[in-house]
Amino acid sequence: MSASRFIKCVTVGDGAVGKTCMLISYTSNAFPTDYVPTVFDNFSANVVVDGNTVNLGLWDTAGQEDYNRLRPLSYRGADVFILAFSLISKASYENIAKKWIPELRHYAPGVPIILVGTKLDLRDDKQFFIDHPGAVPISTNQQKDHFLILVNGFEQVEEEKNETPFLKFAAEMSASRFIKCVTVGDGAVGKTCMLISYTSNAFPTDYVPTVFDNFSANVVVDGNTVNLGLWDTAGQEDYNRLRPLSYRGADVFILAFSLISKASYENIAKKWIPELRHYAPGVPIILVGTKLDLRDDKQFFIDHPGAVPISTNQGEELKKLIGSPAYIECSSKTQQNVKAVFDAAIKVVLQPPKQKKKKKKNGCVFL
Repeated sequence: MSASRFIKCVTVGDGAVGKTCMLISYTSNAFPTDYVPTVFDNFSANVVVDGNTVNLGLWDTAGQEDYNRLRPLSYRGADVFILAFSLISKASYENIAKKWIPELRHYAPGVPIILVGTKLDLRDDKQFFIDHPGAVPISTNQQKDHFLILVNGFEQVEEEKNETPFLKFAAEMSASRFIKCVTVGDGAVGKTCMLISYTSNAFPTDYVPTVFDNFSANVVVDGNTVNLGLWDTAGQEDYNRLRPLSYRGADVFILAFSLISKASYENIAKKWIPELRHYAPGVPIILVGTKLDLRDDKQFFIDHPGAVPISTNQGEELKKLIGSPAYIECSSKTQQNVKAVFDAAIKVVLQPPKQKKKKKKNGCVFL
């Protein structure tokens, strides 16, 4: 991946305009016949365009208002946006200038935007408009006119929208520092449960294989207000190509292993530190031991004879080995130390530990 330039491309636009279908069609040469509400996994592949090889990373986003708080988390580090509307939906066409351009210009000023009209096959389908009398086709000339409005008339659009609740919220978010925090570690160590426990004060009783939506909220730590963005990742090998796409722009990593799994403990140094140092050199790492409640549960080890507990001393030794500024043991089930994990992540960004200066050795002088 490092041999070719990486380009982060994010698709945005109203819900149901066909963003996900467009991505699936491009990456798999297939078309889903049913409505697919943003289930496209982030995609990465080497692509050759005009003789130039680039590593293209594709991000899908949800256009519905319910995701207004979460969606901008995907914008950080974007190199280009694909802004889509439906050629059979006047509302999605009008929302380009009303909603999407103000949002993109606020969170990602200066990033180029490719305007795309989707569902071209339906625009000339007479039967479709008979079956959907409310649908309104958008002509090619309308698209060109709209593009000129986007380029030349944004300031006026922005002024008209300045008092909307969405942009008020955007102003609140921009007032506090944004911290991107990414959780990594082996599968099934409890990363997602830890995030759910922290953000909702609830604990999922069943195994949850990375279904945590990116989260953003203002958090106060030591009197400092920050906008904390949390990213969840999948630890399984199947995601080795996709997972690093989440690392770009990270301010801090929470690197987790299970206190009842020797394999996940050993993989910290074997797998995760090399991966993080390769893709995100210099980014601080908070080491976390999860499932603290089970480490002293004798019945658990009777039921799981292959499980091996990891002691606090072993965790501290690993912390020194990898150069982590903090090591914390927590339980998502009891919520013990869960808040401390994320407080530590925020503090290490706001107050980076001072690097120890190497002492100069006194040399011998021969006269």
